[in-house]
Amino acid sequence: MCGRYVLDDPALAGEEFRIEISDTPWKPNYNVAPTQQVMVIHEHDGKRKAAEMQWQLIPHWSKSRKLKFPTINARSEGIAAKPTWREPFKRTRCIIPNSGFIEWKKLGPEKQPYLVYLKDKPIGGFAGIWDTWLDRDTGELLESCAIITTNANELVAPIHERMPVYLHEEEYDEWLDPENHNTGELERLLRPFPSESMAYHMIGKAIGSPKNNSPDLLKPVPDGEGASKGAG
Repeated sequence: MCGRYVLDDPALAGEEFRIEISDTPWKPNYNVAPTQQVMVIHEHDGKRKAAEMQWQLIPHWSKSRKLKFPTINARSEGIAAKPTWREPFKRTRCIIPNSGFIEWKKLGPEKQPYLVYLKDKPIGGFAGIWDTWLDRDTGELLESCAIITTNANELVAPIHERMPVYLHEEEYDEWLDPENHNTGELERLLRPFPSESMAYHMIGKAIGSPKNNSPDLLKPVPDGEGASKGAG
């Protein structure tokens, strides 16, 4: 599962994903939470663009925006067959820029948050899917997205059993191509990112409230076992 993530320098998305973002006042977000508007990269008419979408996918066939099941994450296993995900996975895939994600480790009755990130890159891209939902009462069109998750790699597994799918740079074109409907080939991209390319450190529990949003939330805090892993 991925329930929080970070995008501390949106300007880096321009170079990483080869898009023009200067016409939109993107702001850093140090505590991205579900239902917020987030930066999403998708392709239309052969050109990549950045768009704002709600992080909580509402399927186009839903009668209401209030769902009975969570849709911030889409499990990679069986994604091509499940009704909520199969059409977006086939036709409307996206990349969700980020500077890392937050995961909580159970420590007895409490949970301790960790920031997990790419070791050698200041920005990366989650594999995502998106859909457009029409509010039949108001005529409003809502674009919304979900992050695809997979089994945790060896680095993340001690914290949580799941992690977001990070795409490699050479996979961006294949993933974003709206004419690519080969779900079998696309599913091979939905694998854990290499542990040796990632790191994490323990952070303070203030990240638990979406009302808190500052760089201080991401500062390492010490623990008895050594908070930082994978760095260096």
